[in-house]
Amino acid sequence: MAKRLAQRGLVVFKPRGRRSASRQKNAHLTNTAEEMQDALQGDYQWVEGDVRRSPPVMAHDWHHNDGLTLDQWLEIGDASGRNLKLDIKEHQSVDGIIEAVQASGIDPSRLMFNADTLRGPGGRSPNVTQEDLQKLREAFPEARIGAQYTEAQLEEMIAQAEVVGGPIVFPLREDLVRPDTVSQLQAYGDVTIWNDPKRVALTDVEARTNELLAWGVRGFIDLRAS
Repeated sequence: MAKRLAQRGLVVFKPRGRRSASRQKNAHLTNTAEEMQDALQGDYQWVEGDVRRSPPVMAHDWHHNDGLTLDQWLEIGDASGRNLKLDIKEHQSVDGIIEAVQASGIDPSRLMFNADTLRGPGGRSPNVTQEDLQKLREAFPEARIGAQYTEAQLEEMIAQAEVVGGPIVFPLREDLVRPDTVSQLQAYGDVTIWNDPKRVALTDVEARTNELLAWGVRGFIDLRAS
């Protein structure tokens, strides 16, 4: 694996030891070769990329055109040994994602697929359908599948989790989560926490992480300082 990465001019830092899920670290942005290089030199157990278009490419926003292809991203991510999180931005990418991941031969237990099937926390319209999630589950029974939520959508999220089945995660935005939300959702899947430091300032990441752990969060807590 190291030889394959070296051939691409990429240097890999091996994360230090094993960590509980809630203490694992996620590299948020790995869409370009430069971003992936930065991630592979860091102490990250997960790398996250954004997928758009068909054939699928890595791009956070629709106007970005400098990203890796999904095939390239998967090859590098697989060789790195990291866990891989794909944030699906468009419905039209789903079939291509399934095809590319199957062709890559990556162990599905290393994968997480994340998508908005309901109106997201920021008011965004859904970008994939529940049927898309079911396609992903059929193709990858062992992969984690997650979807965003707002407080008013908890019952819908639980119903969706029951339909999709398999390993489910609920990625909750840090400023929206409450202790009762964590306990309610974790009967159906692991809660993971993320934040948007541009939206809400977070000055003490360690203190907030410990608070969330005390609430019983089992999934990874992915917080960035403001």
